[in-house]
Amino acid sequence: MMTSELVQQPAQKRASVVKSEGFWLALIFGVGTGLRLYGLEFQSLWQDEGLQFYVATQNSFSELFHQTRSFHPPLSFIVNHLFLLLGDSDFLLRLPSALCGIASLPILYVLGRELTSKEATVFAVFVLALSPFHIWYSQDARMYSQLMFLSLLSSVLLLRALRRGKVSWWFYYVLVSAAGMYTHVFVGLALAAQFLWVALYYRRQLRPIIVGGLAVALLFLPWALFLPWLTGFARNVSAHGLLLGLASDGRAGFTWAAVPYTLFVYAAGFSLGPSVAELHMDKGLRLILTFLPSITVAMSVCVVLLGIGIWALNKCFGARAAMFCLLGFFVPLVGASVYSLTPNATFNVRYTVSAFPYFCLFIGTALAYVVGANKVLGAGTVLAVIGISSASLYSHFTNPRYAKEDIRSAVAFWQQTEGDGALIAIGSPYPAHRYVGASDANRLFVVGTSSNEIVPRIEQVFLKQNTSSAYVVLARDWDKSRETAIRNAFAGTLERSFPGVKVFRISRPRAFQISDVSGKPAAARH
Repeated sequence: MMTSELVQQPAQKRASVVKSEGFWLALIFGVGTGLRLYGLEFQSLWQDEGLQFYVATQNSFSELFHQTRSFHPPLSFIVNHLFLLLGDSDFLLRLPSALCGIASLPILYVLGRELTSKEATVFAVFVLALSPFHIWYSQDARMYSQLMFLSLLSSVLLLRALRRGKVSWWFYYVLVSAAGMYTHVFVGLALAAQFLWVALYYRRQLRPIIVGGLAVALLFLPWALFLPWLTGFARNVSAHGLLLGLASDGRAGFTWAAVPYTLFVYAAGFSLGPSVAELHMDKGLRLILTFLPSITVAMSVCVVLLGIGIWALNKCFGARAAMFCLLGFFVPLVGASVYSLTPNATFNVRYTVSAFPYFCLFIGTALAYVVGANKVLGAGTVLAVIGISSASLYSHFTNPRYAKEDIRSAVAFWQQTEGDGALIAIGSPYPAHRYVGASDANRLFVVGTSSNEIVPRIEQVFLKQNTSSAYVVLARDWDKSRETAIRNAFAGTLERSFPGVKVFRISRPRAFQISDVSGKPAAARH
C-alpha cells in the first residue's frame, strides 16, 4: 500500500491520531447516513422517478427485463421491485438509492486507503458525506447512486486483485462490474478508465483484466442485444454514414458551458445558484449574474482545491495513484461528452457520477495538505467547504425554488376539489399516474408534450368524458408554449401553483372541430 508523505508527524503523536480517526469516521458516517435518510419522501416523485416506479411495479421479472419504456438495464428496476414488495411508498422506492449512497462512504474510505493516507482519506469521506450532489442522488429513485456505488466497489476490487493476485478477487471484480453494467451502461466508462490504468502500470496483469472484461461483456450480452437505441443508431449510420449518423438530429448535445457547470454542481449541488428549472428556461448571462456571488465562491474554492489536490496527490503518493484518480475522473467526463454527440442524446451531469468519488479524493487530499501545511489556513478552508455544503443543503431541504416538481400536491388538490371531473396530465405523466391511483385511473388522461398536439387531444378528452370542464396539471413547460396553447384555445383559470407545476381549470368551448387524435386515458395506454 502506498505510504503517506502528506503530513509528517512525530511518532509519539501517531497513536492519538489513530485513536481519533475512528471517532471522526464514526461521526462522518453518522452524519452522512442521517443526511441521506432525512426527508427521503418529503418531496414528490419527478418525471424520471415516476418512470422508475412504473417500470418497477410490473408484475413479473420477465416484464422488467424486456420493458421498452426505458433503455436502461433492468437491475435497478428489479431492486426497486423487490423493495416495493414491502409496501407502496415513495420512501421504499428511494431507499435503495439512499442505502447505496450510505454504503459508498466506507467504500470510498477503503479506496482512499489503497491510494492515499489516512488523513487524506478521512477528508475525502468527509467531503462525500456532506456533498449536496451526492445527497441529491442518494434521495433520487433512479440508478445513479447505485452506479456510483458499484463503480467505486469495482475499483476497490481491482486494486485488491492486482495486489493479492488471487483468482477469487478477479471473480468478485467481474461480478460487481457486470452488476454495474446491468445498472447503467455508463459503468463501462469507469471500467475503461481502470483498463487504461492497468495497461499503463500493470502490463503483466493485462491478461486477467482482458479476460475479466470479456467475462463482463458475455454476462451483459443477453440484455445488450435488446438495447432499443442500437437499432436506431445502426439505422442512422446506415442511412447517413458514420459522422452524419452521429449527429442525425441536427443539433449538438454538448456545449462547453457544461464543463464549469459540472464542476460547480460537484462542489455545490443543485440547490445553490440557479435551479435546474431556471436553467432550462433561461441560460442567459443575466440569470448567471443574479447568482454571481454564490457561483464565484463555490467555483473559486472548488478550482483551487482541485488543482492543489491533483498536484499534492501526485507529489505525495506518486504518479501511479494520481493517474488512477485522474483517469477515474476524466474518462467518465469525456465519455459522457462523446455520448452527447450521438442521435437524440444530450450531456447530463448525472452521466458522470462515477467520476465524482475521485473529485472527492482530490478535494480531500487538498484539505489534508493545506491543514498539514498551515492549521489556520486549513481550518478556514475546511469551514469554507462546510459553509458551501450547508448553504446548499439548507436550500435543498427548505427552499421550494429547488424542489422537484410537486405532482403529488397537484394531484391531491384535484382529488379534493374536482369530484368526478377529468385530470389532464401534461409534462409528467408517470408521477401523475402514480399518485392518481387505480381508483381514479380512468379519469386521468395524458395528452402529450408537443404544443401542436395538446389542443386537439384535450378536445378529445372533453368529447370522451362529455364534460364541460377539466383540470390540467402542467409541468416541465420550460418555454411556456404549452400554457400559451391552452390559454389561447380554452377559457380557464390558474387554480394553484406548486413547485414546478401549475394546475388549471379549463372549460369546454361551446363548439369546436374534433380532430382525429386519440385521447385515451393514460391507464389504458400503459
